Amino acid sequence: MDKKFFRNKVEEIEILINGSSEERKFTSELIVERSFNLNPYVSIEEILNWYSKIKKNNALSLKEINLIDCQKWNIGDEKISHESNSFFEIIGLEIKNSHSREIGNRGWYQPILKEVGFDGGILGLIRKKISGIPHYLVNAKAEPGNYNEIQISPTLQATNSNLKAAHGGSRPRYYDYFVEFENDHNVLLNQWLPEDGGRFYLKRNKGIVINLPENQKVDLYEDYLWITLNQIVQLIKNHNIINPHLRSLISII
Repeated sequence: MDKKFFRNKVEEIEILINGSSEERKFTSELIVERSFNLNPYVSIEEILNWYSKIKKNNALSLKEINLIDCQKWNIGDEKISHESNSFFEIIGLEIKNSHSREIGNRGWYQPILKEVGFDGGILGLIRKKISGIPHYLVNAKAEPGNYNEIQISPTLQATNSNLKAAHGGSRPRYYDYFVEFENDHNVLLNQWLPEDGGRFYLKRNKGIVINLPENQKVDLYEDYLWITLNQIVQLIKNHNIINPHLRSLISII
């Protein structure tokens, strides 16, 4: 299915939708993107081969150790925190009178992750047409707690501490696309998204989806790939390799 098919389908649906011309066009494009396996930059088989290659070459080494052996982390009576006063802390909570939980009014105690400063992070996704068909730039990302080691993630997935390079390294790739983005790009989503309240204390991330012009050149690294919305949906349904952040972003655009 080529760009002519895509354009014709969008025009068919656009006349049935209310709103401004831009809103109708984008909503119509999303409907077509989700519903049809449009002429993609790569096939599902090629995505899975790319994923397998990244996973095979992944050099991340994990070893479970005692908390006391976590270097640069301070374990105190009140909390566990990093010596830089960045990233996150582990604090304790006492919960009472929870009518919606099985334990009821008796309540419970638990540790919980608390972000330092409550600044939130950025979950950023770049959208761009390739040969007239919308694609999204995703990252095969290694995280220490990932199931399968590697998960397909948004273009940018970073905490505020990462963005400030509190770890002493460089800023994440594609960070610059999400700075002052309102002035430069067509913003498709700019919204705070809450995280799992059973594990994170008052945690939220800013979800941002930007649309780049088709003729704009974007550097592509080996662990990044352009894939379609329909392909993301297929991978969610049939493979366990799409991470929760990417899943959240595409669920609301």
